[in-house]
Amino acid sequence: MNTILYESHRNLIKKAIKKNLGMSFLEVIILEKLKYLNKEKMDAVTLKRQLKIDNTPISIQLNHLSNLGLFKKSRDEHDERRIYLYDIDFDKISTIIERYHLIVSSILKINQ
Repeated sequence: MNTILYESHRNLIKKAIKKNLGMSFLEVIILEKLKYLNKEKMDAVTLKRQLKIDNTPISIQLNHLSNLGLFKKSRDEHDERRIYLYDIDFDKISTIIERYHLIVSSILKINQ
């Protein structure tokens, strides 16, 4: 993918993602990372570390993705601050990521 072309259309891509997928760019990135890590259960702090966004809160995004049925969340019994993601639906996630790539490809193809 042409990075310069992508960057010049980033705002258009973000709007298209919001309109067509009903989610933010960060939510798509979170899904990509979950798919890449391919774990049945994931600690939210570990996910943030893997995303390399330690200073960026992702609780709103995790709540939205959980509400979409992409995974379930629970708090640790011994430490209420720790949140686990489990029952991750990798099939749904893969479908969303495929749709994301189609959206990006079509925007970049149209605007070349």
